[in-house]
Amino acid sequence: EMGAGGVTEDLNRITSVVTIKAYFPAKFGQKETLVKLERYLGKNKTKIATRWVEEENWAERYKEFFKAGPISKTFYLQPVWEKELVIPSGMLPILMEPGQAFGTGLHPSTKLAIRALEQVLDLYPNRNKLKLIDVGTGTGIIAMAAEKLGLRKITAIDIDPTSIQVAKENFALNGCHEITVSTKALSQFSKPFDLMVSNILLETHRQLAEHYRKLLVPGGILILSGLLGQQRDEIYEVMQQAGMQRLFDYSLQEWSGFAFVARQPYTFRK
Repeated sequence: EMGAGGVTEDLNRITSVVTIKAYFPAKFGQKETLVKLERYLGKNKTKIATRWVEEENWAERYKEFFKAGPISKTFYLQPVWEKELVIPSGMLPILMEPGQAFGTGLHPSTKLAIRALEQVLDLYPNRNKLKLIDVGTGTGIIAMAAEKLGLRKITAIDIDPTSIQVAKENFALNGCHEITVSTKALSQFSKPFDLMVSNILLETHRQLAEHYRKLLVPGGILILSGLLGQQRDEIYEVMQQAGMQRLFDYSLQEWSGFAFVARQPYTFRK
């Protein structure tokens, strides 16, 4: 709201102190920005400090923090610029150029979603007949994992056009040609899916809960991620009210991922 070009938030788990870093253009002026920050955040509530940061080529700098590594038991993340990377035996590479979309494979919520998908697919002998939708696809990494795991009827949706463009580029990089991409909202779909994966935040899960249930066949499975461990009871309640039953959940650091099953046919509300 103040015009920052980027914001990061870090929690110190020992002291419980939250540090927020915001980057403002130099033309805003250091003293002027400090005064506005004090007015905006409240002088007595927050310790505020400013410093000059030399302009860098951030498009290249982020590569220092985007490292190759395992995502799950099946997949290994390979940044596109690490062309000579040796993939561990028995693992499948996912080539990634993250761009400005979420879902690099480094975040615990993405790893949890993919690990849950691997476990769920062990229940299905004929994966190529399953229909899956990836809600809020971001970079497309979950949709790509689904195709590499044997699915052939995959829909990836995101309301952010930038994410859709990034996803398409990543699909091409990975030779994934079985994925239909769309900017349609979930509420605009009418035909049901066997599987659904949604790696977004709790409030959005709450808003979409009825659409999740409406678009799953009886016995269909919903994988949810993007949730903190302390939100576990809340998401259980939301999904139970929507007619879903919990199958299992995973935890990684402070994040949790869940799988739910639709036991009964969806009943439209009057």
